[in-house]
Amino acid sequence: MDSMVFKDEVTENEIQWQTVVAKQDIRTNFHLLKPVNPLSGKRDTTITCDICQNPATLQCISCHSCWCTHEHFLLDDEPIHVHICSKLTELWYMQFERAHQQIGEDTVSKRMEDRIQTQMILDIKRTCEVRSRGYCAERNYIMALAPALRSLQFALKVCGPQSIEFVSCSLMLARIHLGLRKYNYVNQSLSQLSVECDRQIQKELQNIGEGKIYTNKITNVQTVTGLGQNMIKFPFVRIPLEVLERMDTQVISLQGRVQYLYGTFFQSLGERDLSIKFLSESVYYQSLAEGPTGLKTSLSYLEIAKSLLIGQKPKDLSKLNMKDRFKNLNTQVKQSLNILQITVDIWNTAIRRSLNEQKVMSFDYAEVGEPRLLLQDAKAIAAMYLGMDSFLFIKATSTLCLLFTMYDADYEAVIEARVARRAIAEFQKWVGPSDKEWQDAHTWDTDMRDLMSVLETPEVMRRIAQIERENQGRIII
Repeated sequence: MDSMVFKDEVTENEIQWQTVVAKQDIRTNFHLLKPVNPLSGKRDTTITCDICQNPATLQCISCHSCWCTHEHFLLDDEPIHVHICSKLTELWYMQFERAHQQIGEDTVSKRMEDRIQTQMILDIKRTCEVRSRGYCAERNYIMALAPALRSLQFALKVCGPQSIEFVSCSLMLARIHLGLRKYNYVNQSLSQLSVECDRQIQKELQNIGEGKIYTNKITNVQTVTGLGQNMIKFPFVRIPLEVLERMDTQVISLQGRVQYLYGTFFQSLGERDLSIKFLSESVYYQSLAEGPTGLKTSLSYLEIAKSLLIGQKPKDLSKLNMKDRFKNLNTQVKQSLNILQITVDIWNTAIRRSLNEQKVMSFDYAEVGEPRLLLQDAKAIAAMYLGMDSFLFIKATSTLCLLFTMYDADYEAVIEARVARRAIAEFQKWVGPSDKEWQDAHTWDTDMRDLMSVLETPEVMRRIAQIERENQGRIII
């Protein structure tokens, strides 16, 4: 990997951001800024920018955050600073008063203040993480950068560089740089993240009373009693299964996330085999932590399906029936579509279970991703390789409709239900009633019809009619 040249690219996010800044089409709070007073810092220290660590020239009049340029202020203010400025201001005043306290004041009150400040920093860190994950899930990486940097700084300040929180924040920052196609940064971060993840595994082994340092060297796995052991292989260690069962699943999942970053990194470079290798390892570790049908595991399934399609151009199979379409695909595309089917089934089952229990699903954006984009990717791949009248396209569209229904997005749910019903009508022309897929499609059609009868309110229908007039002749996929 060291011999490869990783050239950074300009992404769509950066182009859009430069356009927005040029037009100043963004909320600005320049009235909150003041020039940095170079004498306000400590002796022999330089006040630096919160984004790039260059010498700062601008400062917030409330929370005293600093930036080197107005552009970096905008990059920080829009996604996160405006949401945490009041808390940072309160924290700054507490630290200012603490610095000017008399030497002989109560020690107990100081301890209480330390606890309060620590809890405040953790709350601010959590806010930064949530917003960074939200932007990252929407693939708006340029806006996710500032919240990720701030969460990393707070994790370093409160939890320390050896904590799992700091490693998790570093992983998120590397993922954002990968989205921005800053391959040099990601390449440098990967080896460091692997070492830090191994350190967390060794730390967890010591916490559960396994002081023995396991290695990855293949040795005789016979126990003292003569019985064999199942050894789980990690990049640097082999751990007995009975020991792994007592470990924190968060540590095991962290290893899966590191392998996922490796896989998506090579996927971006077009390295299909390496990408599949690391993504398969990600599935392995996520399955150990969350189960093979876990929502976090499904994201790795999707990326494996994408990696299998590298270099595979779609063919026009619209004139063939459904079974012949699948037969005319090569092995890699067939594998990809089968994996995609599993991914959609996992989300379909989870969404239906939540709807039946009258609950709203909650998940970690950083590890699961945005399910809307996941299902839309499944729709796009099914449409390209099998057609918009295929069963996989129907299932992905209908599952997306159920997802929108669960989150009360009535307009989006009705649109997806309409697309699904059109696809079902075309699909049933190719397949007879005796076929199992025809029966499943008929069940989906009934579900979509029932949803439309409930969700097609006058307000939703007016909005649909207005958008259809504005986008005359446009096909919604």
